[in-house]
Amino acid sequence: MIPGLPDYSYFVSQVVQMSHSVGLMGWFWGISWALLLLAFVFSVAQLLMGNRLAFQMGLVRVMVALALLTILSRPEG
Repeated sequence: MIPGLPDYSYFVSQVVQMSHSVGLMGWFWGISWALLLLAFVFSVAQLLMGNRLAFQMGLVRVMVALALLTILSRPEG
């Protein structure tokens, strides 16, 4: 430990343990939902900037991605 600096080893070990406990499928699931939300926000931003066609195309992409994500993440696959 370096004098004057706090010891974050316990915090770092807890973060690493949590990231391992989530599992690979959990990480993919979380990233997928985050990207889906980002695509929706970007689509709404296109509408606010006046680009209605890009908004509609973005919504179609979000709906298709949501359908694929919900269908493919079922246990029966």
